[in-house]
Amino acid sequence: MAHLRTDPDLDVYLRFDHVGLSMPRKSRRKGSGKRGAMRRMAGDVKFENEVVLEDVTFSIAPGESVALLAPRDSGRVELLRLAAATLLPDVGSVQRSDVLVPMLDISRTFSRNFTVRENIYVTGSMLGIPQERLPALVPVIAERARVTKHLDRFLAGLNYTHRQRMAWSIAMAVNARGYVVDNILEVGNLEYRAQCFAHAQELRADGVTFLMVSDVPEQVRAFCDRALLLKGTRVFESDIESGLEWFATVSDLDPGRRDSGRADRDDSEDDE
Repeated sequence: MAHLRTDPDLDVYLRFDHVGLSMPRKSRRKGSGKRGAMRRMAGDVKFENEVVLEDVTFSIAPGESVALLAPRDSGRVELLRLAAATLLPDVGSVQRSDVLVPMLDISRTFSRNFTVRENIYVTGSMLGIPQERLPALVPVIAERARVTKHLDRFLAGLNYTHRQRMAWSIAMAVNARGYVVDNILEVGNLEYRAQCFAHAQELRADGVTFLMVSDVPEQVRAFCDRALLLKGTRVFESDIESGLEWFATVSDLDPGRRDSGRADRDDSEDDE
């Protein structure tokens, strides 16, 4: 992240220009006869390139909050990765005027064999926090994630909620002007999620740019200015309400649903 090439003179924060991407997908081998049956029983698979994105063109202005609406397993994560420069397109170009911090499965970068402190150092460095800033930021991140008393404890002893709060707190500590978010705008129990959302709203009011995937329609309505719809391999512009109506037809989510089930589950976990 620290060495990502950006163009400060770009007239938008993010621009996709006729971007195309194919990714290898695995499928079970087919075939008749004993040989084919044995291969399938053994779980033998083959990899084939599948077109994920095709001729994708859009731009996001500085300070905009844009929702990417798409079904799960549709290529939405690949599009977010392209935006954050953790993936490169096969054709076309992706340009940025500044860094976009990828809030994409950050907790998967954690090692169970490292302490909380060590994980903050490693993941913070990966997200672009300069080494010289980390000693002062570690206690701030730990306090925000509510893991101060666990700083020198191995991560293996902490639960899922601790890790989610750590991931969110490290990303926020980067203090970037742009974020790419995959369903981690807010984490933890109800009280903590409210704090996360309030902080994100403060960043938005300060002109921070967001490109986000959220499966919570209420969150999209409250946070985003407009929507991008990923239909098949192509992206289309939309207003929020029209986009959510379409999203409801291609997902199992109610467009008016509150995500209370997940919140209640998180709220039942040990906060410390």
